[in-house]
Amino acid sequence: MPLTNLDLAVQLIFVLCLWFFLIMGALGFATGAGLMLDPPLMQWVSAVMNRWVSLRRPTKWANVPRYVEATVRRHRRTIGVIFVLTAAISLLGLIARVDAHSLAAEFGRGASGEMVDWIAQSVYWMLIAGSLLAIATGIMLVAAPHALQRIETQANRWYSFRHVSLGADAMHFDLDALVARFPRVSGLAIVLMALVDMIECAIGLRAIG
Repeated sequence: MPLTNLDLAVQLIFVLCLWFFLIMGALGFATGAGLMLDPPLMQWVSAVMNRWVSLRRPTKWANVPRYVEATVRRHRRTIGVIFVLTAAISLLGLIARVDAHSLAAEFGRGASGEMVDWIAQSVYWMLIAGSLLAIATGIMLVAAPHALQRIETQANRWYSFRHVSLGADAMHFDLDALVARFPRVSGLAIVLMALVDMIECAIGLRAIG
């Protein structure tokens, strides 16, 4: 029985994962061997490579709320008409020219039919629902701005990931200290685990190949 496109994609991903873990196992083996043979050198390498890069400062702009309500209210009729027209064109195009089953057949040639058809149907109806929502929003901008403002007041609640992830930027050196205290024992453990990983990956690659 010939393999489908989906089967080939899954097999390719599996092979790439095996190669990834094989390479990581080789790096782990080299690290463990270095800890066993020359602990001071590996401590120097660790000090050079252990540089903490925090994304909190570069991504701060993404967590700052920006309010455009005043601009929208000043031009609410123009923006509302644009919303209605563009969403109506999108909706007519989806209904008249796009068929979810044809879309599934186009993107899922040779793949498992049920899953691809379900994904295509979901995307199709989500696009239709989004177009209808945009039309309703545009009409409310023009005809009922106060009602839309009440809905926005309830819906516009800002949730910042920075507050939740505040402790994620703390550095923990407990494992580093343990390895530095027992370098050769840690190196032996790393070498053994790396060997098991490399052998399993090599067997998997040989079975596939």
